[in-house]
Amino acid sequence: MKTRTSITSYEKKLIAAFKSFVLEEKNLKLDFRTHVYLENHYGGYPSYGYSDAEAVIDCMFEFFDKYHVDYSGRYNHSSIIDSLRTGTLSHFLSVTLAQEIKEVVFNAVNSEDITTVITSIGIFYDDDDTVEVTAISAIGESETFHVQTTDGLHRQDLNCWMTAPYGDGDGHDIHGDDYPFFDLGLIVEKAEQLVQNSYEIKWTKCSGLYLKVYSDKVQIVEENRNFINEHHSSGETEYSLVETFTDESDANKYIAELNNN
Repeated sequence: MKTRTSITSYEKKLIAAFKSFVLEEKNLKLDFRTHVYLENHYGGYPSYGYSDAEAVIDCMFEFFDKYHVDYSGRYNHSSIIDSLRTGTLSHFLSVTLAQEIKEVVFNAVNSEDITTVITSIGIFYDDDDTVEVTAISAIGESETFHVQTTDGLHRQDLNCWMTAPYGDGDGHDIHGDDYPFFDLGLIVEKAEQLVQNSYEIKWTKCSGLYLKVYSDKVQIVEENRNFINEHHSSGETEYSLVETFTDESDANKYIAELNNN
């Protein structure tokens, strides 16, 4: 069987990043000319001490965490270290890191921008305040998100939720750590824009009341005069719903009746 004698350009880049990580985390400068075999009785030389091996493996687990790798081998800490007595450290690291960390993930984590492509967006069924957004992440994953809004904004102070119902299966509220390769801020922004563009606010002759005109219905809403904006009016909404009508003429008749009373 032919033995691999060279490593790929990606593996070189990965090893360089790991060496920098070890130096920063453990103040240990890895040199594969001296860090060859863990101290042993098999004649492997040059050798390095157990404390260095332990530091390197601990860093490898932390390195995997950085790149969102769920590495099952972390539970075999001692056996991994013992294997370094008969196998070179450079070979172990180059193979293991490359197997566990996909190049697209490595590039995405080290990129200044998280590229997310919106592939579809629309109001979720008959809920005017919830938007369904499907997007592709920086590493090519596709996911569908549901973004709830109030007055066209995703308001966390009003407990607006964001879920990935087809991904996590239980509809719980998600956070950035759940989907590190998606630009959740962009997804929320596009959802807010869609909701805000789905209606028009119109003035009425009845003080404090406005028409919220959708393509298929009209709502009469009452202005909250204490509301400034979402940053200065935490827990408050800009409008509250009064009545809903199928068309604008019926809504205006209702407004006229209010004015006459």
